[in-house]
Amino acid sequence: MKHLLTKCICAVLFTLITATGFTQIQNAHKVKPALFAKLPGTIKCTAAELNKFFAVAQGQSANVAFDNTLKTNGVITSNLAKFKNLQSLAIKLPEYNNAIFALSKINDENNNIIYSGRIINQMNSDAYELKKISADQYQLVKINLDDILQDCGHL
Repeated sequence: MKHLLTKCICAVLFTLITATGFTQIQNAHKVKPALFAKLPGTIKCTAAELNKFFAVAQGQSANVAFDNTLKTNGVITSNLAKFKNLQSLAIKLPEYNNAIFALSKINDENNNIIYSGRIINQMNSDAYELKKISADQYQLVKINLDDILQDCGHL
């Protein structure tokens, strides 16, 4: 009888622990909404369009318009040139759930200008990453944030 009671208590405890763990895993993997669902997978832009943002001072408004598909306004939250070959800025986009358009202008060793950037909000499942396709042409390519950001909420 004593062994039967011990086995029953162990079975109940095991069931409770398993159910609690399963619930925590389910809550940690909540589906994030897509922020750019209505926009295409790629948006074309030029180096000249990207360069214009670097002339806008921190706190000023910036008109973000690429390829007749992405059209919005934002505010330059930072515009820093920490090194002579690197200038970085961030544009907050209120229309897109305060996503941040982070953009950097890099002068390489041959004095070529290269742009690098992303439009991202960690509360959403998608983002855009800037890719160079030719000397003066770039594309914002839609990416899945879960592929690049690890959710540490369940650790």
